[in-house]
Amino acid sequence: MIVGDDFYDLSSPTHLQQGDVFPDVPLISPPPSPHLIILREQDGRPWTHQPGLLLATSEQLLSNIFEGSAEYVAASAERGFAAILSQTCDLVDRDQWLVAPLLSAEAPTIDLGNLFADKYSNLFGMPRHPHGYFGAGYLDLGRCFAIRRESIDLGGRIASLTPAAQHALTDKIAEALSRVWGYAPDEVVPKAGKYRCIRCFQFYDVDNKIQEFAEGQKFPQCPACAKIKKRAQWRLLRKHEKY
Repeated sequence: MIVGDDFYDLSSPTHLQQGDVFPDVPLISPPPSPHLIILREQDGRPWTHQPGLLLATSEQLLSNIFEGSAEYVAASAERGFAAILSQTCDLVDRDQWLVAPLLSAEAPTIDLGNLFADKYSNLFGMPRHPHGYFGAGYLDLGRCFAIRRESIDLGGRIASLTPAAQHALTDKIAEALSRVWGYAPDEVVPKAGKYRCIRCFQFYDVDNKIQEFAEGQKFPQCPACAKIKKRAQWRLLRKHEKY
């Protein structure tokens, strides 16, 4: 994993991008219950989003809830460092962004060696920022939050990632939240066909040849991936047509 000078982009990019870190991000969670607590005006009307005394009532006791509109509910909240997980191209047009909290990597809860060796499936290591904005930590990709772009100071960004670090974050997001990047070495080939290592696709100096595998055999390691201590990501290729 990248942990040196190639991790943070200190040039302060003019545009927002995936991986940007902000302070004081509101991280809001519903209570650990199947029933929501509905916030209403004292006369029972839906809350008008103005400060004042409110009634907090279990949704089990109300009949006229969620009738064609959203309700305001009681939830727990905290503010802290968080990094944007939404793709860079989505940050301009979307009102809601996905973020992950940036937490301090404190021993013995987190083993720093394992963290920066990429051994945790849901944690993405974030080295200490060279300007001291935060110490060594990690993004907890198992705790993603949706926020509104208006809820943070867009001028308050304190860190951005280099393209190499962004690629590493993208790989970790895919590993933690999906399986879109293909099959790993030693996994069984589910369908005979032509495959290519999708990880190698991002590098210009790698000969990323198409390989044919038979159903039932096991995927091999990719020599190019092995050189950079990564596991291959074999993906089935389709005929070029509209999809």
